[in-house]
Amino acid sequence: MILSASRRTDLPAFYSDWFLRRMEEGMVMVRDPHHPHLCRRISLAKGTVDGVVFWSKNPAPLLPALPLSLGIDCSLQFTLTPYGSPLEPGIPELNRRLDTFRLASDILRAERVIWRYDPILLTKRWTVEEHLKVFQELVQILAGYTYQCVISFLDFYPGIAQRMKAVELLPLTPETCLWLAKTFQQIAAEYGIQCRACCESSGLLPSGFPSSRCVDPDLFPKARLFHQRDRGQRPGCGCAPSVDLGAYGTCLHGCLYCYATHNFPTLEHWQRNHDPASPLLWGKPGPNDQIIPWEDRCSDQNQLRLEGW
Repeated sequence: MILSASRRTDLPAFYSDWFLRRMEEGMVMVRDPHHPHLCRRISLAKGTVDGVVFWSKNPAPLLPALPLSLGIDCSLQFTLTPYGSPLEPGIPELNRRLDTFRLASDILRAERVIWRYDPILLTKRWTVEEHLKVFQELVQILAGYTYQCVISFLDFYPGIAQRMKAVELLPLTPETCLWLAKTFQQIAAEYGIQCRACCESSGLLPSGFPSSRCVDPDLFPKARLFHQRDRGQRPGCGCAPSVDLGAYGTCLHGCLYCYATHNFPTLEHWQRNHDPASPLLWGKPGPNDQIIPWEDRCSDQNQLRLEGW
């Protein structure tokens, strides 16, 4: 089993204590994202977890404990974009995140820290020219600390429409996407970084442009039966199956373009609903919850993927 921690929230930034406690105790519960009173009880006992993929914009809280606490293969999808406020109001300033990126690379090794420059969007502030300028600067800084950069262009989910009115988006034409992707690819290659695309199967990018596998079984040689595609993800996703431990609507970063939450939690709401000692990331099991052992469903991996797990 590969754990995804997490596509649904920034678990390393806000829930690292909870995650480490779950690993130590060898058990976690995850609410079904479509049926909130259905909880899966998942064993994290030694030998059941083949690896962990972390997703974060600020993994600094997790890094000090990482090398000693897990003892299993890990990779990190590190989203490092330069937007700042108002698009990304809740993340540390760029230089601090660059320091964190370098530290993560020293701990996990450069091949296991994947730089994500996504989503790419255009505004009056963030023009094509500005993207190219900043991307060139970041590539120079991160050379040697990563060997892969994943790009994607903004997907305009219905849930982000209202909040994105805070910025005046400019159109991203197929021609612009193609030119930017090819130029990013050329810039990155000069510094030994391969540029790959995430879920860009819409014809915006040329045939043959490398695709990423964020949950990449090649980084987890001990993983068993995970070389098929994760059918629970979007079309064009090449990821192997994983079990996501997160919960939607629990991230405090407040990024306007985020698809994973419609209503950002306030600090008070977050503190009231998160208990590091709970087996659930958000809230606690209640009398109306149905708890099903994960092992009861593991015989049908495809069905789990279709259910969004």
